[in-house]
Order: sequence, then structure tokens, then C-alpha cells
Amino acid sequence: MTGGAKQDAANRQCFSDNALALAGLAGRNLGWRPDDFWQATPVELCAMLGLTPRKPDSNIAEDTINSLLKEFPDG
Repeated sequence: MTGGAKQDAANRQCFSDNALALAGLAGRNLGWRPDDFWQATPVELCAMLGLTPRKPDSNIAEDTINSLLKEFPDG
């Protein structure tokens, strides 16, 4: 696995771990079902939980973003 592929895998795992934790939090604290969570934007979720959204990580490579957009289209 190349350095870029390792970083992509790490980014996917980090996203997956964080999404699972946030989905659980939204379910327990807000009574949201999975569809409610996945249809909400990060800003909406932060607002509902009383959190301040953080700025996106500027260190994510453009190739990684494009790869994620292909793998998880919003279409």
C-alpha cells in the first residue's frame, strides 16, 4: 500500500469512527433515526447539539476529497 493509499484508508476509518459516534449521539440525545442523521448537514447537527462547528481540515489532499466524492456521491 502506498503512502497516499494508507492516508486514504486512515481518512476513511476516521470518518467512519466519527460518523458512528455522532450517529449514536444524535440518536440518544435528539431521538434521531439513522435517516434523520444522514440527511442533516454537519452544521445542522452542531446546532441541534449546541456545538460550534470547527473549520474543515485544510490538510486533506484534493485527491482524497475527489476519491471520497466518487465513492460517496450525494446524487
